[in-house]
Amino acid sequence: MEVFAPAKSQSIPACRTEDDSCPQCKSGRYLNRNMKLLASPCYHRMCEECVSNRFDAGPAPCPECHRFLRK
Repeated sequence: MEVFAPAKSQSIPACRTEDDSCPQCKSGRYLNRNMKLLASPCYHRMCEECVSNRFDAGPAPCPECHRFLRK
């Protein structure tokens, strides 16, 4: 999944709340404080674990919009 990362000179405020959850595996930040949510180019979110499970074998469709993405 392509992930947008800010340049080191740019500062983007963190938008993290306790009720953040992965729409795929439904795990939440409340139980897993180290969970990282990643955003795809189509702006759909998945946790880091779901991204690696889904895209380790190569390109796959986004579970939300079915656009093919790469890790």
